[in-house]
Amino acid sequence: MHGLTYLINKANEIREFYQVRKFPVPTMDEDSSTTSTKYRVSIEDQIRKKYRRMSPDERTDMLRACLGSLRANYPKMFRFKNQWQAIYQVIRDRLDGGLLQYNFLSIAMSATPEGWPESLQINKNVIKNFGRVMDIPDDEAYYELKYNPMSDLCDTFWNIIKCEIMGDEA
Repeated sequence: MHGLTYLINKANEIREFYQVRKFPVPTMDEDSSTTSTKYRVSIEDQIRKKYRRMSPDERTDMLRACLGSLRANYPKMFRFKNQWQAIYQVIRDRLDGGLLQYNFLSIAMSATPEGWPESLQINKNVIKNFGRVMDIPDDEAYYELKYNPMSDLCDTFWNIIKCEIMGDEA
């Protein structure tokens, strides 16, 4: 019937009478029973785990849906072939750290929706030009770069991926 704080204060009255050290009284936050935060996982980690559990076909479908959403909702943001580098960086840095450019090329070619404009079709030459668009030092993620000309596209695409994978949970 009484809370933990009340019981500890009553015990401390008795301990004070016998001149024994008092028990510390918890704050109001500690008084209520809360779930442990020790095992909570961030949304980014949850998304990464779900992505790793996907089959290659599911990953391709997810990328296709995200690209379609990007083109439909943000048509002025993704207009040129060299912007595929931003898509690659988001997937490599946020989802699959071991993703090679060659593997990304095959995934992106199969995920590109039919009827896309020629200016957005990805091919081997687009991958070769990644280094010319933006110089990325080894082991540095796109969101840690001091100068990232495609930061808006990267952040927008990451938010689209979060919504696609997590659904209403994100």
